Amino acid sequence: MLKAISKGKQITRALTKRLILSIPVLAYLIRRFLYGRKIFERLESSEALYLLGLDFHGKIVFDIGSYIGEITQFFASSVGKKGYVVAFEANPDTYKRLTQRIGRDIDPNVLAVNMAVGLTSGTCHLTVRNLEAATATFDLNIQAQIIAEGNYYECNVPMCSLDDYVASGECDVIPHFIKIDAEGAEFDILRGAIRLLKMYHPELFIEIHGATQALKEKNIENIIGFLESLNYSIYHVESHQEISLRNYRLAREGHIYCKWNL
Repeated sequence: MLKAISKGKQITRALTKRLILSIPVLAYLIRRFLYGRKIFERLESSEALYLLGLDFHGKIVFDIGSYIGEITQFFASSVGKKGYVVAFEANPDTYKRLTQRIGRDIDPNVLAVNMAVGLTSGTCHLTVRNLEAATATFDLNIQAQIIAEGNYYECNVPMCSLDDYVASGECDVIPHFIKIDAEGAEFDILRGAIRLLKMYHPELFIEIHGATQALKEKNIENIIGFLESLNYSIYHVESHQEISLRNYRLAREGHIYCKWNL
Protein backbone atom coordinates (compact mmCIF):
# COMPACT_ATOMS: atom_id res chain seq x y z
CA MET A 1 0.00 0.00 0.00
CA LEU A 2 2.73 2.47 1.02
CA LYS A 3 4.76 1.57 -2.06
CA ALA A 4 1.75 2.23 -4.27
CA ILE A 5 1.18 5.65 -2.63
CA SER A 6 4.85 6.54 -3.02
CA LYS A 7 4.83 5.49 -6.67
CA GLY A 8 1.66 7.51 -7.25
CA LYS A 9 3.31 10.62 -5.80
CA GLN A 10 6.36 10.15 -8.03
CA ILE A 11 4.16 9.87 -11.11
CA THR A 12 2.19 12.97 -10.09
CA ARG A 13 5.39 14.99 -9.56
CA ALA A 14 6.79 13.85 -12.91
CA LEU A 15 3.60 14.76 -14.76
CA THR A 16 3.40 18.15 -13.00
CA LYS A 17 7.01 18.92 -13.88
CA ARG A 18 6.45 17.96 -17.52
CA LEU A 19 3.34 20.14 -17.69
CA ILE A 20 5.07 23.16 -16.16
CA LEU A 21 8.16 22.85 -18.36
CA SER A 22 5.93 22.65 -21.45
CA ILE A 23 4.91 26.29 -20.82
CA PRO A 24 7.86 28.41 -22.08
CA VAL A 25 7.50 31.36 -19.68
CA LEU A 26 7.12 29.18 -16.60
CA ALA A 27 9.97 26.94 -17.74
CA TYR A 28 12.28 29.96 -18.13
CA LEU A 29 11.42 31.36 -14.69
CA ILE A 30 11.93 27.99 -13.02
CA ARG A 31 15.26 27.47 -14.75
CA ARG A 32 16.40 30.91 -13.58
CA PHE A 33 15.41 30.09 -10.01
CA LEU A 34 17.06 26.68 -10.02
CA TYR A 35 20.17 27.43 -12.03
CA GLY A 36 21.00 31.09 -11.38
CA ARG A 37 22.26 32.29 -8.02
CA LYS A 38 20.18 29.72 -6.13
CA ILE A 39 22.15 26.68 -7.21
CA PHE A 40 25.44 28.56 -6.72
CA GLU A 41 24.44 29.24 -3.11
CA ARG A 42 24.41 25.49 -2.48
CA LEU A 43 28.09 25.14 -3.27
CA GLU A 44 30.46 25.18 -0.33
CA SER A 45 33.69 26.05 -2.14
CA SER A 46 35.69 29.09 -1.13
CA GLU A 47 35.34 30.39 -4.68
CA ALA A 48 31.53 30.25 -4.63
CA LEU A 49 31.21 31.71 -1.15
CA TYR A 50 33.48 34.63 -2.00
CA LEU A 51 31.77 35.46 -5.27
CA LEU A 52 28.38 35.40 -3.56
CA GLY A 53 29.60 38.19 -1.29
CA LEU A 54 30.38 40.56 -4.18
CA ASP A 55 27.97 42.99 -5.80
CA PHE A 56 27.57 42.36 -9.54
CA HIS A 57 24.31 44.21 -10.13
CA GLY A 58 24.44 46.18 -13.38
CA LYS A 59 28.09 45.30 -14.06
CA ILE A 60 29.87 44.09 -17.18
CA VAL A 61 31.68 40.81 -16.52
CA PHE A 62 34.30 39.12 -18.71
CA ASP A 63 34.35 35.40 -17.91
CA ILE A 64 37.60 33.98 -19.31
CA GLY A 65 37.55 30.20 -19.35
CA SER A 66 33.80 29.83 -19.24
CA TYR A 67 33.78 26.07 -20.00
CA ILE A 68 30.07 25.10 -20.31
CA GLY A 69 28.89 28.08 -18.30
CA GLU A 70 28.76 26.93 -14.68
CA ILE A 71 29.98 30.26 -13.34
CA THR A 72 28.75 32.19 -16.38
CA GLN A 73 25.29 31.17 -15.27
CA PHE A 74 25.87 32.75 -11.86
CA PHE A 75 27.25 35.97 -13.38
CA ALA A 76 24.35 36.29 -15.83
CA SER A 77 21.82 35.97 -13.03
CA SER A 78 23.77 38.29 -10.71
CA VAL A 79 24.34 41.23 -13.07
CA GLY A 80 20.61 41.49 -13.83
CA LYS A 81 18.97 43.11 -16.84
CA LYS A 82 21.25 46.16 -16.71
CA GLY A 83 24.41 44.05 -16.74
CA TYR A 84 26.12 41.91 -19.35
CA VAL A 85 28.49 38.94 -19.51
CA VAL A 86 31.08 38.17 -22.20
CA ALA A 87 32.05 34.50 -21.89
CA PHE A 88 35.31 33.44 -23.57
CA GLU A 89 35.67 29.70 -24.19
CA ALA A 90 38.48 28.39 -26.39
CA ASN A 91 37.49 24.72 -26.72
CA PRO A 92 35.03 24.41 -29.66
CA ASP A 93 33.28 21.41 -28.07
CA THR A 94 32.53 23.06 -24.74
CA TYR A 95 31.78 26.37 -26.49
CA LYS A 96 28.99 24.64 -28.39
CA ARG A 97 27.52 23.30 -25.14
CA LEU A 98 27.76 26.78 -23.62
CA THR A 99 25.87 28.42 -26.49
CA GLN A 100 23.12 25.80 -26.27
CA ARG A 101 22.43 26.84 -22.68
CA ILE A 102 22.20 30.60 -23.27
CA GLY A 103 18.56 31.64 -23.27
CA ARG A 104 17.54 28.35 -21.65
CA ASP A 105 18.98 27.84 -18.16
CA ILE A 106 21.49 30.70 -18.62
CA ASP A 107 20.01 34.19 -18.93
CA PRO A 108 20.24 35.69 -22.45
CA ASN A 109 22.43 38.63 -21.35
CA VAL A 110 25.54 36.64 -22.35
CA LEU A 111 27.76 36.90 -25.42
CA ALA A 112 29.75 33.70 -25.97
CA VAL A 113 33.10 34.11 -27.76
CA ASN A 114 34.91 31.06 -29.15
CA MET A 115 38.45 32.31 -28.55
CA ALA A 116 41.37 31.73 -26.26
CA VAL A 117 42.64 34.82 -24.46
CA GLY A 118 46.35 35.44 -24.14
CA LEU A 119 49.25 37.84 -24.57
CA THR A 120 48.74 38.49 -28.28
CA SER A 121 46.16 37.89 -30.99
CA GLY A 122 46.51 35.10 -33.53
CA THR A 123 46.17 31.33 -33.25
CA CYS A 124 47.10 28.98 -30.42
CA HIS A 125 47.45 25.20 -30.11
CA LEU A 126 45.09 23.76 -27.51
CA THR A 127 45.59 20.42 -25.71
CA VAL A 128 42.59 18.84 -23.96
CA ARG A 129 42.14 15.76 -21.79
CA ASN A 130 39.46 13.54 -23.32
CA LEU A 131 37.81 12.95 -19.95
CA GLU A 132 38.33 16.48 -18.55
CA ALA A 133 37.43 19.08 -21.17
CA ALA A 134 37.69 21.84 -18.55
CA THR A 135 41.48 21.37 -18.51
CA ALA A 136 42.01 22.65 -22.07
CA THR A 137 45.31 24.55 -22.11
CA PHE A 138 47.95 26.17 -24.27
CA ASP A 139 50.48 26.35 -21.41
CA LEU A 140 53.45 24.31 -22.69
CA ASN A 141 54.27 22.68 -19.35
CA ILE A 142 50.69 21.61 -18.63
CA GLN A 143 50.39 20.43 -22.25
CA ALA A 144 53.43 18.19 -21.71
CA GLN A 145 51.76 16.65 -18.64
CA ILE A 146 48.56 15.94 -20.56
CA ILE A 147 50.43 14.45 -23.52
CA ALA A 148 52.40 12.19 -21.17
CA GLU A 149 49.11 10.86 -19.78
CA GLY A 150 48.18 9.79 -23.30
CA ASN A 151 44.41 10.35 -23.37
CA TYR A 152 43.95 13.70 -25.09
CA TYR A 153 43.13 15.55 -28.29
CA GLU A 154 44.47 18.76 -29.84
CA CYS A 155 43.14 21.60 -31.96
CA ASN A 156 44.12 25.05 -33.20
CA VAL A 157 41.89 27.89 -32.05
CA PRO A 158 41.82 31.67 -32.52
CA MET A 159 43.33 33.75 -29.74
CA CYS A 160 43.02 37.42 -28.80
CA SER A 161 44.47 39.70 -26.18
CA LEU A 162 41.94 41.61 -24.12
CA ASP A 163 43.44 44.89 -25.25
CA ASP A 164 42.95 43.92 -28.91
CA TYR A 165 39.44 42.58 -28.26
CA VAL A 166 38.29 45.79 -26.56
CA ALA A 167 39.94 47.96 -29.22
CA SER A 168 38.32 45.95 -32.03
CA GLY A 169 34.84 47.12 -31.04
CA GLU A 170 33.44 43.61 -31.51
CA CYS A 171 31.73 44.01 -28.17
CA ASP A 172 31.06 47.63 -27.23
CA VAL A 173 31.48 47.19 -23.46
CA ILE A 174 34.28 47.68 -20.93
CA PRO A 175 34.47 45.13 -18.11
CA HIS A 176 34.01 46.09 -14.47
CA PHE A 177 35.00 42.57 -13.41
CA ILE A 178 37.21 39.92 -15.05
CA LYS A 179 37.26 36.29 -13.94
CA ILE A 180 40.21 34.24 -15.24
CA ASP A 181 40.38 30.44 -15.14
CA ALA A 182 42.77 29.64 -17.95
CA GLU A 183 44.91 26.62 -17.02
CA GLY A 184 48.27 28.37 -16.80
CA ALA A 185 47.69 31.37 -19.09
CA GLU A 186 46.86 33.81 -16.28
CA PHE A 187 49.99 35.95 -16.49
CA ASP A 188 49.86 36.18 -20.29
CA ILE A 189 46.21 37.24 -20.14
CA LEU A 190 47.03 40.03 -17.69
CA ARG A 191 49.98 41.27 -19.74
CA GLY A 192 47.75 41.27 -22.83
CA ALA A 193 45.30 43.51 -20.96
CA ILE A 194 47.72 46.13 -19.67
CA ARG A 195 46.00 49.08 -21.39
CA LEU A 196 42.62 47.91 -20.12
CA LEU A 197 43.93 47.52 -16.57
CA LYS A 198 45.67 50.92 -16.58
CA MET A 199 42.70 52.82 -18.01
CA TYR A 200 39.67 51.13 -16.45
CA HIS A 201 40.93 49.23 -13.37
CA PRO A 202 38.48 46.29 -13.44
CA GLU A 203 38.23 43.98 -10.45
CA LEU A 204 39.95 40.63 -11.03
CA PHE A 205 39.21 37.12 -9.80
CA ILE A 206 41.93 34.68 -10.83
CA GLU A 207 42.44 30.94 -10.32
CA ILE A 208 46.12 30.05 -10.12
CA HIS A 209 47.51 27.15 -12.18
CA GLY A 210 50.86 25.55 -13.00
CA ALA A 211 52.28 22.17 -13.95
CA THR A 212 54.36 21.89 -10.75
CA GLN A 213 54.52 23.59 -7.38
CA ALA A 214 57.61 25.50 -8.50
CA LEU A 215 55.83 26.74 -11.64
CA LYS A 216 52.77 27.71 -9.61
CA GLU A 217 55.01 29.76 -7.32
CA LYS A 218 56.66 31.44 -10.31
CA ASN A 219 53.26 32.14 -11.83
CA ILE A 220 51.86 33.80 -8.71
CA GLU A 221 55.10 35.75 -8.15
CA ASN A 222 54.85 37.15 -11.68
CA ILE A 223 51.17 37.97 -11.24
CA ILE A 224 51.60 39.69 -7.87
CA GLY A 225 54.57 41.74 -9.06
CA PHE A 226 52.70 42.81 -12.20
CA LEU A 227 49.49 43.78 -10.38
CA GLU A 228 51.31 45.60 -7.58
CA SER A 229 53.05 47.71 -10.23
CA LEU A 230 49.56 48.72 -11.43
CA ASN A 231 48.46 49.66 -7.90
CA TYR A 232 46.24 46.64 -7.29
CA SER A 233 45.73 45.10 -3.86
CA ILE A 234 45.52 41.30 -3.79
CA TYR A 235 43.57 39.03 -1.45
CA HIS A 236 43.95 35.25 -1.31
CA VAL A 237 40.50 33.71 -0.97
CA GLU A 238 41.48 30.40 0.61
CA SER A 239 43.90 31.72 3.27
CA HIS A 240 41.93 34.96 3.91
CA GLN A 241 45.13 36.99 3.72
CA GLU A 242 46.32 40.07 1.88
CA ILE A 243 49.06 39.04 -0.55
CA SER A 244 52.18 40.90 -1.67
CA LEU A 245 55.61 39.94 -2.93
CA ARG A 246 56.56 39.34 0.71
CA ASN A 247 54.20 36.39 1.11
CA TYR A 248 53.19 35.46 -2.44
CA ARG A 249 53.83 31.73 -1.90
CA LEU A 250 50.66 31.55 0.20
CA ALA A 251 48.65 32.12 -2.97
CA ARG A 252 50.32 29.56 -5.24
CA GLU A 253 47.08 27.55 -5.14
CA GLY A 254 43.47 28.69 -5.13
CA HIS A 255 42.00 32.06 -6.07
CA ILE A 256 42.96 35.70 -5.72
CA TYR A 257 40.66 38.71 -5.75
CA CYS A 258 42.32 41.91 -6.93
CA LYS A 259 41.05 45.47 -6.65
CA TRP A 260 42.61 48.71 -7.80
CA ASN A 261 43.61 51.11 -5.04
CA LEU A 262 41.98 54.51 -5.55
